Amino acid sequence: ESLLSISFSSSLARYGGDVATAAAAYHSGWGTVDNLLSQAEYSSDGETLDHYPYPQMRQYVKKITESYQRYSEIYN
Repeated sequence: ESLLSISFSSSLARYGGDVATAAAAYHSGWGTVDNLLSQAEYSSDGETLDHYPYPQMRQYVKKITESYQRYSEIYN
């Protein structure tokens, strides 16, 4: 297993399996995402991100979630 997949798997586990929040954390770091989760304007439940404040983060999360959806459609 590659370091990349281990790191992303750790993010998935940390953020309850939410692919979008894990992708944001993989992109910008756990500290950044943990800080955003504590702010009501970015997270309504404190566990998943509802909005992404940085354009690069938004683009990365969109790319990962779309790829994950396609992968799931093919292999599930």
